[in-house]
Amino acid sequence: MVGFGDLVKCHRNPRVFIGRAFGASAVLLGLSLAAYPLVAVDKLYFGSAYLLAEAVTVAVVWFLVPQIEEVLHPHLAPHSLQKVRTEIRFVTTTDFAGMDRIFDATLDPEQAMDDADFLELMKRGTLVRVMQEDFGMGSERISRIAGYYSLWPLKEGEFDRIVQGTLKEENLKPCDIPDLNDSSVYVLYLSEVCSENDADHRSMLMRDMLRYIAQLLRDNPNIDKIATWPSSEDGKRWSDKLGLKPCRVQRKGRRIYALDRRAVLASPYIPSGQFKERVVVTY
Repeated sequence: MVGFGDLVKCHRNPRVFIGRAFGASAVLLGLSLAAYPLVAVDKLYFGSAYLLAEAVTVAVVWFLVPQIEEVLHPHLAPHSLQKVRTEIRFVTTTDFAGMDRIFDATLDPEQAMDDADFLELMKRGTLVRVMQEDFGMGSERISRIAGYYSLWPLKEGEFDRIVQGTLKEENLKPCDIPDLNDSSVYVLYLSEVCSENDADHRSMLMRDMLRYIAQLLRDNPNIDKIATWPSSEDGKRWSDKLGLKPCRVQRKGRRIYALDRRAVLASPYIPSGQFKERVVVTY
């Protein structure tokens, strides 16, 4: 029997590094171009000096990017551990490492919101829900985040910019996303739905999401519609099944799909039963 203990891995966020490296390189290039006419040096020597300075700059940026500690859970082999519990609940900040791992495995990391901004939105406690699976055998126990979804309440202005292609959802800032009970909220924007490839309760997560959306629409009559950008074939099939339609006022960029509140609440795909803040299934 293999013992499953938590392993801690320290790594630097590649998105932060790439952004900062590009910025520093742009500054260095600008200074070099400005200095070249003033320096009486052979082009070959000047180019070599520039490349050396560029390498030093990238190395300095790399070491200045703060490290992130991530708790790594071993791969769960179905033959070695048995699922004993599944829970769907609102997110906590400790869930971020597991969520980030799922995102990078299922969606394009280049389309991710800034980590600090996403963490700030997680702290509101009502915008992101996760599915946690617990496994065990004998005295061994291990848990993992197996899926999650996030809903961003948006005002009409921000939503129109997304539809028109002048604003991408990953560039939204917490200040662009009001609280759910804000009367100016116009749309519930489904930003992310991710799950482990071997998660066998994806439908459970989707039912929870649909119940939560319906509950939010009932509690907030000012919310006019739900919307999303189906970036994958699965997302497009899901959008078609629920009846979401492409927004007509769209000139460029991503194709955003939406459905008005009355059609959502009348949809036969909204599960029966009340939304629960915490859903637990034991086996």
